[in-house]
Amino acid sequence: GHTVLSNLEAIDSDVVTNFCGNDVGPFEVATTFFDATFHALLEIVEDVRELMFCGNWNPIYTSIVHDAICYEGVTGLSWIYSSLSTIGFFGMVILTFRYVLWPDTLEEESLYTPPGRDNDDDIADDNFGKKWMSSLRQRCCCAR
Repeated sequence: GHTVLSNLEAIDSDVVTNFCGNDVGPFEVATTFFDATFHALLEIVEDVRELMFCGNWNPIYTSIVHDAICYEGVTGLSWIYSSLSTIGFFGMVILTFRYVLWPDTLEEESLYTPPGRDNDDDIADDNFGKKWMSSLRQRCCCAR
């Protein structure tokens, strides 16, 4: 590529003009312009090639993956774990206080009384409660 341009520059333009019979000035200008443009394009391609080297992208990748995902991700997960553990603990405390402050008012004998019957009517009838529990067990698939 440079050989032709170097040879043209080495030749005196008057000699080429006398040999060809035409003025070679525009040809020399066009050839010089093409050479400068071609070299500028080659420099751009070389810069793009150097930009794609692994050494340029590795620090960016390392900072994104290691710093953002490994460090920040683990920190975020530890905050999530500690927050959920705190919520779970205090939820259990609230349930414990609820049971202590408002105990279940359901009396044990009311378990033997079917819905729609008054407890006071059949307290003396112990056989009725046993029949009710056995029918309840059968309905709950507990019968063998």
